[in-house]
Amino acid sequence: MIPESVKTQTRNLLKPLTDAVEQTKLPPNLLTYLGLILSALTGLVYWKGPFRFASLFLLCAGIADILDGEVARRSGQVTRFGAFLDSTLDRYSESFIWLGILLRYWSYEMVAAQIFAFFALVGSLLVSYTRARSSEMGHETRLGPLERPERMVLIFIGTLFGMDVFVWFVLALAVLTNLTVIVRIAYLSRQKELR
Repeated sequence: MIPESVKTQTRNLLKPLTDAVEQTKLPPNLLTYLGLILSALTGLVYWKGPFRFASLFLLCAGIADILDGEVARRSGQVTRFGAFLDSTLDRYSESFIWLGILLRYWSYEMVAAQIFAFFALVGSLLVSYTRARSSEMGHETRLGPLERPERMVLIFIGTLFGMDVFVWFVLALAVLTNLTVIVRIAYLSRQKELR
């Protein structure tokens, strides 16, 4: 898990940008849609563009993802629908990114890398799903090593090393996301009130 202190420092670093966006009176949900568009472009660059260049789009998508929540909180526009929309579009955003990565390796006929990317995508979606389902059962869990911010950081860092080295980051993500799911299943299976 990324320490809360790091998240706070990141928000402080982005404060001037958050202030500027807040002054424009843009609805937070519009920023959420912007993040989705940037993620789709990130996936496209992973597939067809200069590989390392995708890190720039990924960074912009990540900033948009942070800004929507910050602007909503600071402007008093936090709503349950906004939270639902943000969570839902996050799943689409991450899927677009992984689809681009998978297609890149498919175009190079790197079969093992395609398999790693597939399981990383499935694991990523299931990490979010298990958290949502456990919350519905009154046992919300963030157990396991890889929530969405950690995944995005690893993808970003791995991209900077280039396509060949990035394969190992994809493998790590495939293993760690699914390990997170297994840890959560094991935790919930031990809760007597759920039996």
